[in-house]
Amino acid sequence: MVLSDKPPHKQPRNAETLEHLRRRSDDGRNNRDNIALACKRCNEERGGMVWPLYTSYRRGEIWELIECAPPCAHRRGS
Repeated sequence: MVLSDKPPHKQPRNAETLEHLRRRSDDGRNNRDNIALACKRCNEERGGMVWPLYTSYRRGEIWELIECAPPCAHRRGS
């Protein structure tokens, strides 16, 4: 595996990148336990989501939970 030396905007969408599991803006460090390999798309698309929520979103699990959730009381006319 070779990570690209190109600037991010010149890398292909499927380029391998190093992703901080806990974002640096949230005091995440550059240590081994906080780094994962991710494609460029996932690294950019994640935005402000925490890692477990983002990975659930990418696998489609979030939509399964939403579909199984009971309707809100205000939607049932209560």
